[in-house]
Order: sequence, then C-alpha cells, then structure tokens
Amino acid sequence: MGKFINGEAEKQLREQFGQRMKGDVDVKVFTRSIILVQAVKSPEQDAKELNDFAVTFTNELSELDPRVKVEQLSLESDLAKKFNITVSPSILIGSEKGYKIIFSGAPFGHEGSSFIETIFDVSSGETPLTAENKELIKNIKNEVKVQTFVTPECPYCPTAVILANRIAIESKGLVTSECVESYESQALAQQFKVSAVPQYVINGNPDSALTGVQPEKLFVLYILQYAAPDKFDAIMAELEAKKKEMEKLQDNPDKAIYITDNNFKDAIKKYPNIIVDCWAEWCGPCKMMAPILEEMASDFKGSLVIGKMNVEENPETASEYGVKSIPTTLLFKNGSKAGEIVGAMAKGNFTEELRKYYTL
Repeated sequence: MGKFINGEAEKQLREQFGQRMKGDVDVKVFTRSIILVQAVKSPEQDAKELNDFAVTFTNELSELDPRVKVEQLSLESDLAKKFNITVSPSILIGSEKGYKIIFSGAPFGHEGSSFIETIFDVSSGETPLTAENKELIKNIKNEVKVQTFVTPECPYCPTAVILANRIAIESKGLVTSECVESYESQALAQQFKVSAVPQYVINGNPDSALTGVQPEKLFVLYILQYAAPDKFDAIMAELEAKKKEMEKLQDNPDKAIYITDNNFKDAIKKYPNIIVDCWAEWCGPCKMMAPILEEMASDFKGSLVIGKMNVEENPETASEYGVKSIPTTLLFKNGSKAGEIVGAMAKGNFTEELRKYYTL
C-alpha cells in the first residue's frame, strides 16, 4: 500500500502540525485479525484494506510529527473492551488524557479532516467553543455518549464530528464522542434509521436522533437534555432571562447591540440609522468582522447603530430579508431597508461602503 499523504498535502500538513500541535496525543488503532480464505474480492478483503488504511494513515501522521503517538492494538484487547470498541478498524484519540473520542471505521474522505482537527484540539486540551457554551458544558455531571453517523463523501459531516469531539474535550471525559462511518456499520445505521447524514444519536436512544449540522449552542443544549436532565429546565429559564435582558434596546448605544427575531422590528424603528450584521458561530469571515463592528459602534455613536444577529438562532428574520450567505450586513434608514453589504472587508473599505448610505 502506497503513501496516502504526499506532495503538497504533506507539505501543508507538516506546516499545520508545526504550528498547531501543543503536546503529545495518543492515537490507538484497533483492528481484528483478518485471515483471507479466498483469492477473489470479499468482505474479508474489504476489511483488510480498511485496517491497512487506518494503520498506514495514522503512522504517516506520526511521521509528520512524532508527538502523534500511534499504537496498534487488537480489537480483543482489554482497552477495546473498556471503551466498548467493536468495529474494525476503530481509532481512539486522547484516552491517556482522559478523553473518550472514537472513530469507528476508517477515516476516509472528508473525515480525514475531522480526524486531524481533533488531534490538534486534543494536543492543546482547548477548543474554540464560545465562552458561553463552555460554561454550559460545565453543567454536565452524568456520562453521555454521542454517536455521529457520517459517510466519507459528505462535506458537512466533519463540522458535525468536530463539534461533538470538542464538547467531549470540554466535558473532561464525561461525554463520549463516537464518529460512526455508516457504510462500515450498516447494521447500526439501520437500527437508528439513518437515511441522511450527519445524524446524531444520544445514549443509543432512537428517539434522540437529530439530523444535520447543528448550531453550536443548540447542540450543546441538545446534549444537556441527556447529560444534565435535572438542571435542564433551570438552565433554559436562566438563558431565556438573559436573552430578554440582552434584547433591551438602549438609547444611543456605543457597543454592538443584540438583535433577534423578537426585537428586530423594534430596533429598526427605534434607530434612524442602523446596520445589522448577519453572522454565525462557524463563519470565519464573520469572526474577522466582529472586532471591526465593535470599533465602529464606538466610533459612530450617535450617527449609526451597529446590530449583530446570529442567523442560525434567528432564522425568521434572515429568511424574510433573503440572507443566503454570511456575513451579510443589512442597512436600514428610518425603518426601511436601504441596502446590504455581502462579505467581509477591511475596516476602511467597509466604512467607505457605508458612507454611500449614511453621513458618518
């Protein structure tokens, strides 16, 4: 079997490992011995190829950076039994640090990216989850297992897997995150009626099935229903009270204000000149614009109000105004839409665009 990582990909990965690895990461590859009894292609042959890929791929990552500590173990080992690992191949990441992150099946296709991203996160023990969501995760007191069903060709699945793995890291081992390759675990996929991916299942409960990439906060709350059931109602009540407080519209604000479906219409009526930044937690360009908008809120106090609206948490307004890509900045004058700016820009360029609509 030839190398899987070579050429430009090898160069780029070597640079990423050099920049992002913070410490050692144990990667344990579990396989079952395969004895070939047929010369023709067979399920046994498929299994051997999958095992070989998992072993070769992880060893190549270790060659890129020796801090990736790869160990090959039998599926019949005590450690496999401890983590209830039954699929060959399966890969356990960060168990020596106390994490429970499992890839059931070979990380083919798009899942290679989520596998590598998880190694980076485990190496530092820190994740880019929001501070609010990290605080919510601290409410987890019960162990819970999250299975994320994926397929190699699904471009959305890595986002779902990475989010579940990051919650597992932040929970300090209370959350087990298992990425399940549906083709290699067809019986399990059928059991949970997986017809579209990504699909989440909590604690093996079919009624918990949730399909599609979820917003970070909503997914954390989804897990908390199972991981902190005794606290969940109180958590939701506290969040609702906090939201209502943040939705209050102040006079002449010098900071970006919190816009939701609830207060949107009141905001554009209250402020003669207001722009609304439509963003999402996963959006890189949105994060680039965030500090620029905060600066503008102070710079233009009295002449222009800056609002920020998470489109995933406020889909009604986003749909009403046809927001199809983010970041999109909606521009309003005297309660009516005056225009919009799509995409991220440097502060100077963004200001020049705004001056086409407002006196700043």
